[in-house]
Amino acid sequence: MNEVQQNVICQGNIWKHLKIRLSDIQLATQNFSKTYEIGPLEDYPSYRVELDYFDKENHSSVEEKIEGEYPQRRNSVIVRRYPFGEDSYKEKYFFREIEVLTSVKHPNIVTLYGFCIEGLEMILVTENVANGYLGDYLGKVNDMHILTWEKRLKICIDVAHALNHLHYEMKDQKKIINRDIRSPNIGLDENLGAKIYNFRFSLFFPTNQNDTALYPKKLAGYIDYIDPEYRKTRKLKRESDVYGFGVFLFEILCGRRATDPIYKTESDKGLAHIARRNFSIGKLEDMIDPLLKEKTHENSSVLNKGPNKDSLNTFIEIAHQCVEKTQNHRPTMKVVVKELEKALFLQRQMTTPAGTTETVTMEGMRSKGRTKLTWDELPMTELIMDQLIWDERMWDENLTAHDVIDFFHHNDMPELRRRNIKAEKLEYLSQKLEHLKICLSDIKLATDNFSEACKIASLNGLTLYRAEVDHFDIENHPSIEGKNAGDHPKIHNTIVITRYPYGPDTDGEEFFTQIEMLSSVKHPNIVTLLGYCVEGFEMIIVTENVSNGYLSDYLEKVNSMHILTWEKRLKICIDVAHALRYIHYEMENQKAILNCDISSYNIGLDENLKAKISNFGFSVFISPNQEALYSNRSFGNIYYIDPEYEKTGMLKRESDVYSFGVVLFEILCGRMAGDQIYKESDKRLAPLARQRFCMGTLEDMIDPILKDEIGENNFVLNGGPNKDSLHTYIEIAHKCVAETQDQRPTMEVVIRELEKAIFIQVSLCS
Repeated sequence: MNEVQQNVICQGNIWKHLKIRLSDIQLATQNFSKTYEIGPLEDYPSYRVELDYFDKENHSSVEEKIEGEYPQRRNSVIVRRYPFGEDSYKEKYFFREIEVLTSVKHPNIVTLYGFCIEGLEMILVTENVANGYLGDYLGKVNDMHILTWEKRLKICIDVAHALNHLHYEMKDQKKIINRDIRSPNIGLDENLGAKIYNFRFSLFFPTNQNDTALYPKKLAGYIDYIDPEYRKTRKLKRESDVYGFGVFLFEILCGRRATDPIYKTESDKGLAHIARRNFSIGKLEDMIDPLLKEKTHENSSVLNKGPNKDSLNTFIEIAHQCVEKTQNHRPTMKVVVKELEKALFLQRQMTTPAGTTETVTMEGMRSKGRTKLTWDELPMTELIMDQLIWDERMWDENLTAHDVIDFFHHNDMPELRRRNIKAEKLEYLSQKLEHLKICLSDIKLATDNFSEACKIASLNGLTLYRAEVDHFDIENHPSIEGKNAGDHPKIHNTIVITRYPYGPDTDGEEFFTQIEMLSSVKHPNIVTLLGYCVEGFEMIIVTENVSNGYLSDYLEKVNSMHILTWEKRLKICIDVAHALRYIHYEMENQKAILNCDISSYNIGLDENLKAKISNFGFSVFISPNQEALYSNRSFGNIYYIDPEYEKTGMLKRESDVYSFGVVLFEILCGRMAGDQIYKESDKRLAPLARQRFCMGTLEDMIDPILKDEIGENNFVLNGGPNKDSLHTYIEIAHKCVAETQDQRPTMEVVIRELEKAIFIQVSLCS
């Protein structure tokens, strides 16, 4: 019995829903007609066709179904035909691809739709990559024109995310080394999103293996991309993929495949060797794709429609590190992702009008004798576009440079920008959230025209009121489609009204962000959005009531803290942690959120003291596979802000973890992070807690309500935490406020430790 037959028997039940009949594939490809062939991928003829396959998005279960009953979907697919023959390695590669592709789910890894094994035929059916493969673009000037520097960066980031997933983020503690990262194996979808396509050489790490290396008997990979240390010693590590990815980065930078004859002519050691040598002598820019630059004279170049200097240097630095000769000198994919996203951030921040690095001004055009310019020739920035829509005379087919200059010199650009933002956002609200609209007159009536009697708090320009009002019944409605505003089901309830600063000089960015975020989430530990009002200058949000106020109300008043026993404090922490894990990792529709403003002011407590995050005004969306983004905005409260973000502008999930760590110490110490006692020590709460933790004196900071003092340097816990529960809590709180993002735990780990602390507390107390 050969290996194919053995694999079919072993895996038949697991993979049976993915089986596609050879007759269906032959019908779709017209018996493998050249008409549908898209060129061989390596030695494997491939075809793009329409085909029915298993609909994995819309099925409840594949168990106990007979073949033919599985839900089907018809779509464009890639059919990859393995060569005939008795080559046992090709059979092994075929099943390795199926094994890997059925184990991974990632937006930057191609999806397996099905396979066929009949007679000598072995065929894989995968999702279509509408824009072909990156290897098809490299070296072809006409094709490479469409790959701007920003698009190239995005392609690199996509592949980096996929590798990071394979190396570190798979479920069930699995890890995969691809062993074949190179441009021909990177597919590009209709939006030029990149997907790793080939896994035939891939290897799984044994789940119980602590060692970071494998020693496979057979060397696999392509000579120009293969890790030199792996080739020499047969030691295979994740850093072997990093090397192949580094070669790929230089292909992207230079616009040529690593196999291009130009490199063979210069050195038989390949692209990576040449790049390392040119980097060391300062001539690497000579290798850059000419499409990304414009020669000005022999020894210098001006980058044109390509990378600005900072973006380019960041990219080159990380690419060079990836192709270091030894594995231990190469970065992890986590570091690579961070640096590439930094390069993209720098490119976007510093790119000037029309995507160039050349300064383009109306004055410059006028000095060159240009007096007329068409709409398409106008050098656009986001800011300019924002302004133009507000002046009717800018819609003329032809504009004079004098007219445009006068317009921008004599108009209040910030005011026009604010008006534009409001117009766009209001259109979004009217289209998506019309059912949540509440009349200003109803809110004024409920609050007695915003009277002091209804007011519950004022903070950072926001004023909060508690009142009773009719609002959309979010729990009991069959559908909102096709209904008029007055037809939506209503309910009368106690709610919280948040009134945002009003006036013509506010753009409402925080207000609209809060609505956008709250309308995207549904979690028991996040407040529910019940309605909103935008009338005149008024911007108001209506959310569910938090009848026991906000955590900050208790921390600011010693007497109020008596009701928060250690167990209740732990439950509050766990509630908030669950909400953070949800927005970081568990949202639907490929979304994730960074809150950017976790503080005790923004944690509401309901009638059962269940905690709910109440503020998302500074929040930002990121994609689930995105580790970081860069921002020069000022987020959150100074006492809670991540010091690494404050220093570098790099915002990560771990930035929220830091802020949550500050809240953990507030709850432990019974004081706000901005308490005068910490200001007197010339340190913020988190650095002071870290210092005391290292000195072994952190317990001196614990809320006196949780302990009875009996001596200068020790205490007996009284009605508060037992020692094991306390130490578990302190350990995880300390990790959360680590100075650097990479040292902090995920919210998954935080939840595990907090639930361990409450388990110890409850079990030992009972």
